[in-house]
Amino acid sequence: MYGKGERSGYYSSFILAVRDLNQKKLYTIGRVSNLSEDLMGYLTGIVEKTKVREDVDGVFVKPSIVLEVTYQKIQETDEYTSGYALRVPKFVRLREDKSVEDIDTLDKLKKLYELQYERFKLQDL
Repeated sequence: MYGKGERSGYYSSFILAVRDLNQKKLYTIGRVSNLSEDLMGYLTGIVEKTKVREDVDGVFVKPSIVLEVTYQKIQETDEYTSGYALRVPKFVRLREDKSVEDIDTLDKLKKLYELQYERFKLQDL
């Protein structure tokens, strides 16, 4: 989606997803928007080249951009198609060395979700 104010003219918010190995499908897990103006400009160019559809929900592209992010924790939600959301995701770097086939899987996300609660239990000891 196009930004407002200083971000006007750029796509400034990007949906994050994991892949399902069995169904060869992507599942959403959040969105990230803490991008520099230079990166927004660069990614806007990629979006324009890979755009397949645009409607009131946003701009849809052929999956091709891989971002590395950090997050505070993973939580369950109905908001995203994976059933999980990254809480406070922050952009780390663009991974031009990776393809969509290299992104994390839904199974890995589920394991990370479970592991975070095991870690919290250990911290309480």
